[in-house]
Amino acid sequence: MNWLSEITEYHGVLSAVAALMSAVAAFILLRLGYKQHEWNQTHNKALVKPFLTGMLSGDPRVLMSFSIVNKGLGTALVDKLEANFEGVPKKMIELEEKLREMLPSYDVSVGEFSNQYGFSPNDSFGLVNVKVKSTCRKSPSELLQEFQNVLKSVSVHVTYHSMLDDTELSYESKNDLSILERVSL
Repeated sequence: MNWLSEITEYHGVLSAVAALMSAVAAFILLRLGYKQHEWNQTHNKALVKPFLTGMLSGDPRVLMSFSIVNKGLGTALVDKLEANFEGVPKKMIELEEKLREMLPSYDVSVGEFSNQYGFSPNDSFGLVNVKVKSTCRKSPSELLQEFQNVLKSVSVHVTYHSMLDDTELSYESKNDLSILERVSL
């Protein structure tokens, strides 16, 4: 029992070492737990990121609509909506006036949303709707040409961020006329 008496001599030291090792282990586990929390937050933010895009739909001979659509998984908060006409920023009401001038054969309506407008996933917002007037006597090719001129002149820029993250994201419409090539006259 000689070894037992030696252990009891070092009892205080062994207790201190055991307490220190326990504290180190607790600190390491606490640090790992916090890192895991950070990784989960980063993953969740990336997983539910919104993605705004534009959608042009309809037929220029009848009705056309340009909408902003959230195709991402998270809610998007709009910070700024800017419409441009021939590269010059315009308020939506000014854009509506310009469109009425350019599209005399169409009834034009323009929507506008305030800053911090929230887009849920798969939510859409109609920015511009144009409908051929019933009194219009233009040929389909003339109507298509009018609409192509509008697409060349108008662009939209939306700045937004996720509800979970303040990283600035943006969408800018492209004046892609190839979409109208699919319209058969």
